[in-house]
Amino acid sequence: MKTLLLCLALLAVYPKAETRTTSRAELLNDEELYANVGWCVWHEGVRLYDDNEQKLTGTPGQLRPIEDLRADFLRHQRHNADAYGRIEGAGTEKLRRVINMIPQRTEAERQLWANFEWVAYHERKAGEMRGHLNAGNFAAIRYVYGATQGHNPNAKNLLAAISNDRLRYLVENL
Repeated sequence: MKTLLLCLALLAVYPKAETRTTSRAELLNDEELYANVGWCVWHEGVRLYDDNEQKLTGTPGQLRPIEDLRADFLRHQRHNADAYGRIEGAGTEKLRRVINMIPQRTEAERQLWANFEWVAYHERKAGEMRGHLNAGNFAAIRYVYGATQGHNPNAKNLLAAISNDRLRYLVENL
């Protein structure tokens, strides 16, 4: 009897989790949304993270509010009616899920590390970027990278996808 009462009490506290299957159509829609939103970040330079200081680490870079990001994405996709409609129609949680995929996928699919190393070593900017990191000037690191990659539209805005904490990691590991 005690076990039954405990189970009932737990059910009252922890409601049954919703089981949700994702259809093939939903996955394709997520990929299309990712392509539209990702393009705004890594090609157009829409920053996912702000420069406000994190309380625990002292490192700037919180994810910007989803609706602010949505407004920026819509502004950059005005020319593309399908993309605009997809972004405008995406629910907040769906958009958040897709946005959360962008940093890792940008690093993997857009070769962020290789492009970052190219700036650091081929263009000899490693020392300058380390100096900016020591000063806590993440904006300057982003500027050096973007200006150096200015000739490459597929690389110049890649840092828009990552937080300053991740940027710190990249510079520290040069």
